Amino acid sequence: MRAWTAGGPAPGVLSVSFAGVGGQGIVLAGVVLGEAAVSAGLWACQSAAYTVAARGGFTRSEVLISASPLACPLAEEVDVVVALAGLGWEAECRRLRRGGLGLAELSEVDPAAGRGEVRVSLVPFARIAAEAGADRSANVVAVGVLAGLTGAVPREALLAAVHRHLGAARAAPAALVAGLETGAKLRETEGVTVEF
Repeated sequence: MRAWTAGGPAPGVLSVSFAGVGGQGIVLAGVVLGEAAVSAGLWACQSAAYTVAARGGFTRSEVLISASPLACPLAEEVDVVVALAGLGWEAECRRLRRGGLGLAELSEVDPAAGRGEVRVSLVPFARIAAEAGADRSANVVAVGVLAGLTGAVPREALLAAVHRHLGAARAAPAALVAGLETGAKLRETEGVTVEF
């Protein structure tokens, strides 16, 4: 089992908010990450919020991962915001803790978004998914990028969770692997990290 310090208000807890619009698989991204964490022997909780619009309205999926039991399923501030749409970024960027990390879709967010006391890395989630042969799997790429950056959840557990939820979508594992590789490159080449 892994122990870590996130450096935020809840020591030993990694808090992540996936944000975007309905139809992007935001809730599924949180479910995959949370289930993979639990199957790897960690504690996790996941919650979701979305508007009445089935497609196009704001959607959020929050996941907390810990090496020990969690007392609260929600965080006021989060360590990481992963935004697949500009609307998601605009809604969630204020929840990033000081020193937190924003991972935002390159084509959706203003490059000047990284102002203040947070770090922002613009990632072409959609392009990475397309190059992996999985046009509709930017959400899975995002899970992989986060995992590649943090090392929070083992690759095998993530692949198993992707298979459980997207077994018929053969391209989804390729999207996850592409995301994991991208996250590892960000950590190595740009020094983008999440301490925990």
